[in-house]
Amino acid sequence: GHGEKDMDSSIKEDIEKALHTVEDDTLRVLLRYRYINGFTWEKISVMMGYGYRNITRLHGKALIQIKIHNMS
Repeated sequence: GHGEKDMDSSIKEDIEKALHTVEDDTLRVLLRYRYINGFTWEKISVMMGYGYRNITRLHGKALIQIKIHNMS
């Protein structure tokens, strides 16, 4: 229905705001690919030239950065 779309766009807005708090370009690009573009980890690792395990580790790092920023 219509309500779901609004929910989705507000999540994207929150993500965009959070992305601005990430200083590391690599982490920001990774998060944008994942949450804004909705790419799979496999696709992201190919596009960014990192191994799959590297990507998931970077993602963990990025989430920590966002959490720290949004808590303070």
